[in-house]
Amino acid sequence: MCKDNMRAERRFHRARIMKNRFDYWGYGKHGWRSYCSHGTVEMNETRSGQVINTPTICSCRMCGNPRHNDWQPLIERLSIQERRALDNYNDNMEELDGYHTNE
Repeated sequence: MCKDNMRAERRFHRARIMKNRFDYWGYGKHGWRSYCSHGTVEMNETRSGQVINTPTICSCRMCGNPRHNDWQPLIERLSIQERRALDNYNDNMEELDGYHTNE
């Protein structure tokens, strides 16, 4: 792939994400900011760049990654893949314990 094509592709994806996220953070036609001014509120360039790079408003424990929440139980912080692996491990251990008790 040519370097120029990579640059064009990067610009294309950036424009696509900007178009899709125009109503993030309360902006756009149906955002809560539009009810204050009775119309569509557009983002400025700085704010749209922030939305493209980081779609979440903040990185606090309630808005950010749920794995970092200390108030949730450990099983709730696991991803689906990790939960399946843990269930598979527990099933294998139960089967192994049943195999040893039958002998």
